[in-house]
Amino acid sequence: PDTTCGGMKGRSTDMAIHIARLLQDRARSRKRPHAALFLDVVGAFHNLNRAMTVGSIDGRGGLCNLLAATGEMDLDEHTATMLAEGHKHTWMSVQGQEDILSTNQGSRPGDPLGDATWIALMSKILRTIKERLKQAGIFEEIPYDHAKGWFAEGPAGADAVVEVEGVPFIDDLINFISADNAEKLIVKVQQSFQVIEKCFHEHGLRLNWKDGKSEVVLSMLDENAKREI
Repeated sequence: PDTTCGGMKGRSTDMAIHIARLLQDRARSRKRPHAALFLDVVGAFHNLNRAMTVGSIDGRGGLCNLLAATGEMDLDEHTATMLAEGHKHTWMSVQGQEDILSTNQGSRPGDPLGDATWIALMSKILRTIKERLKQAGIFEEIPYDHAKGWFAEGPAGADAVVEVEGVPFIDDLINFISADNAEKLIVKVQQSFQVIEKCFHEHGLRLNWKDGKSEVVLSMLDENAKREI
């Protein structure tokens, strides 16, 4: 998605921070309860499913080739083939040992190919998350007025809708949520965590629930906030 940051030219942490703060400022200006879900993936590069992402060793196409063929990602067929070839028949050796170790899982951390392959997989996961959140009725959308921008008062007269997608930075993800009141916000946060965790799990990945890794920052802005917490 357009919000993807990290591993791409001109999209540093500054862009991710700017998007997150802009969404928070808008919610505060309307005194609307909101939350930011900060999510981290366990060993993202090392646990990447190669067969799913770049294809299997026998040459069957994977996600990279699919994205190139359908035009869903700015990835030409040559680049998709290069990513697939770069992840086949990889091996390593250790000094003093005659045997070699063949690897069939994970990307190539530290190599530009590793970043490109992860971004391809993350793009697919984010589209799945977006679809599931929409189905659950908890996907964030903002009425937009081209004359007054995001901060226009009320949805009346809005001539467009902005879809608030997650903001990924490599293997980290920020997902923004808002609600009419604190009670509804808590419910949406719980439902969002469940949807997002399931989507990552379906792609062979787990969220990191250790302290300081995956967490939520709540801004209740509601007279019943203490009761809901």
